[in-house]
Amino acid sequence: MWMMAIVGLVLFIIGQQGFKYGRKALLHYHRKSSHVVRRKEAMDITIEVNGDINEAEVIDIYRANKWSSAEKPEQLLPALRHSHTLITARQDGVLVGLANAISDGHLVVYYPHILVHPDHHGKGVGRKMVASMQSIYSGYHQQMLTADGDAIDFYKALGFERAGKTEPMWKYAGTDH
Repeated sequence: MWMMAIVGLVLFIIGQQGFKYGRKALLHYHRKSSHVVRRKEAMDITIEVNGDINEAEVIDIYRANKWSSAEKPEQLLPALRHSHTLITARQDGVLVGLANAISDGHLVVYYPHILVHPDHHGKGVGRKMVASMQSIYSGYHQQMLTADGDAIDFYKALGFERAGKTEPMWKYAGTDH
């Protein structure tokens, strides 16, 4: 009963003040409960599977995220284009995120690059790209990625967890970690 009253209040506020204020009322309610939802206003994002990319836009997003692979465009572009899956996220035609997958095509998929331009962090772009990847690979035995820093909590919120007692290992030619 009380939940219907809250929903009714939010719908009333939306009707009177528009979605922006109704959303604030709903977030205010969530802050008082045990679950806090914080997300900047959603954007109109177009997600495309295996769409076209060009060097300038890809290098821009990698440099903006300070990824050293931006310094190797002659390797980066073919690697992305030959991925098992490449997801792009665009706002008004501008690349604001990309993600790729490497897979055996049956059991295991690895997501090596999931990037969102820093100007668009916290706006749901990464969440949409990961959801697209997970819908493609939903029946797979294993979906893997490597995360550090703030990305760890982001991926945990999407259902990823540490892989048992495993230790990530690599031979790495980059400089950004």
